Amino acid sequence: MTPAIATLCVGIGGMSVAFHVSDAVLTRLIRERYADFITDVSAADHEFEIDVIPQRPDPENDPTLDDDAEVTREGSHWIITRGDFRAEFDPATRRGRIRQTANPYSIDSVLRIVHTLVLARQGGFLVHAASAIRNGKAYLFAGVSGAGKTTISSLAPPDATLLTDEISYVRRSAQWSQKESPSAYVAYGTPFAGELAKPGENVVAPLGG
Repeated sequence: MTPAIATLCVGIGGMSVAFHVSDAVLTRLIRERYADFITDVSAADHEFEIDVIPQRPDPENDPTLDDDAEVTREGSHWIITRGDFRAEFDPATRRGRIRQTANPYSIDSVLRIVHTLVLARQGGFLVHAASAIRNGKAYLFAGVSGAGKTTISSLAPPDATLLTDEISYVRRSAQWSQKESPSAYVAYGTPFAGELAKPGENVVAPLGG
C-alpha cells in the first residue's frame, strides 16, 4: 500500500472513524463531504486504511454507485462490497481496509454499515428517516423513498434544526437519561443527505417523538 498522505477523522453520533488516505483527490473529497464532521484524529474509535483503485471512465454516471452493498462475515471480519469498493472490518481490533475508487460515496456506505454494526451492540441504530430538533427535542419522520422526508425537511420552520433528510442516527445516552427514562434515546445529526443535498447539523438532542 502507498503510504498515507493524510489522516482524516469523521465523527458521527459520538463515534469517530479515522481514514488513512494515500490519494490527494480522495483526501480533498472527504474534507469537503464531511466538513462539519471532521474531528480530532486522536479521538478515533476505529481506523481504516484506504487504497485507491482506478476510476471508471464516467464516474458521474457509474451504475455501481446505485447497487446495494453486500455485507458478509468471514471469521471475525466483516466484508462489505459493492462495484466501486471492497472493505474489511475487524470489530475486535477496530481496524479495517478499504479498496475503492476516488469518490466519497464509497466512504458513505462504509460509515453507515460500520456504525450500524457497532450500534447494534449498544442499543442504537440508523433508520431511513428525516429528523430535526425543535424546542430542544428531536423528532423523526420515517418513510420509504418518495414518502416525503425531504419535503417535510424543506418545510421545517425557521426555529427547527435539521439533523438529516435521509438517514437518522439514534442511540441510548446516559448523559440525557432522566428518572422517568433511565435509558434515554437521543438523535444525532448526520452528513448523510437525500434529495435536499444538504448535510445535517452536527448536534444532538433527546428523542421527542
